[in-house]
Amino acid sequence: MPQQFIARVVHADPVLPANTIVRLAVPAGVAAAAVPGQFLMLQSGGRDPLLPRPYSIMRATRAAREGGEEGTLDLLVFTGGRGGNHLAEARAGDPFPILGPLGNGYAIDGRMRRALLIAVGHGIAPIIALAESALARGVEVVMLVGAPTAASLLPLPLLPEEAEIIVATADGSRGHHGAVTDLVANYIEWTDAIYAYAPETTYVALRETLRGYRGARAIPPVQAAMERSMACGMGVCLGCVVETTSGLKTVCRDGPIFPLDALVLG
Repeated sequence: MPQQFIARVVHADPVLPANTIVRLAVPAGVAAAAVPGQFLMLQSGGRDPLLPRPYSIMRATRAAREGGEEGTLDLLVFTGGRGGNHLAEARAGDPFPILGPLGNGYAIDGRMRRALLIAVGHGIAPIIALAESALARGVEVVMLVGAPTAASLLPLPLLPEEAEIIVATADGSRGHHGAVTDLVANYIEWTDAIYAYAPETTYVALRETLRGYRGARAIPPVQAAMERSMACGMGVCLGCVVETTSGLKTVCRDGPIFPLDALVLG
């Protein structure tokens, strides 16, 4: 169940141009309940902006302290807007009202042994959380990380060192020159499942790659995260609706994770 609580800033570390990792102190139960792929609705600036903003959880931890336990949540914050700026520029101890964790996260099958994770842009944040969770269960993880340029890639030391990281950049400045989906065909027969957080154009390309597979094995299942503008985070305002094969669904309540084959994409 989501909770309403006050989080306090621990520290904020710039990691890329216009991107900061913000660590928040939260109740231990909130950190324990967070599932990779879930998000928070955070009120970051009083009445400016008026509405809360959604932030995917990059990492959730619990730590013992005198008198009990406390939790922390790490968020990758884009600082190109007012809400993100307020959060990234906050000082240690500054309070922020939060509702969460919200939404349905990624599901890891207990029988899974190999997982292919695909992240493009800010999708890297929840994919890091998923990779760490899968690795802790003994799952072998390959991460395909896409970005426009090398300068827009999250520094590799921030990614799980036990995972195999393969990079693709649109301009060829690091790793594969091209789309991250160009690399997927190499792993269809290796992986037990595919998890992705990327723009819809990436999902269209991923779907076509999988449809083009002519091998002997069944296509691995794909869980894909969808993004929409959100105002409430609870499925009330219907501002984040997506079309699926079973009708219209809200990203905040029914998602943000959906089976790829259930999404109606352009």
